[in-house]
Amino acid sequence: MKNHTVLITGGSGFIGSHLAEYYLTQNHSVIIVDNFCTGLRSNADYLKGISSSEKLTIVEADVSKPWGWVQNLSSESLQNINYVFHLASPASPPLYQEMAF
Repeated sequence: MKNHTVLITGGSGFIGSHLAEYYLTQNHSVIIVDNFCTGLRSNADYLKGISSSEKLTIVEADVSKPWGWVQNLSSESLQNINYVFHLASPASPPLYQEMAF
């Protein structure tokens, strides 16, 4: 299977980090965009430990804000994205209400 590049928003959360782990262990490149509001830095640290630096890119940014976070990625990285998993979301109603506006 061809190596792909996968973009995962919310990649330090429970589902996102497991998805990232799967793709990394299959030798694909993974780009994670997360603001670590509800995701765990320890999940990101674990992913760094199981992959090479050229296979994993972590961008700390809020995807609800304008596209400023894209500036942290090379144009080559952006052009080579094959799949996008949008998992960035507050984890529960109280967190969502607390973060609103």
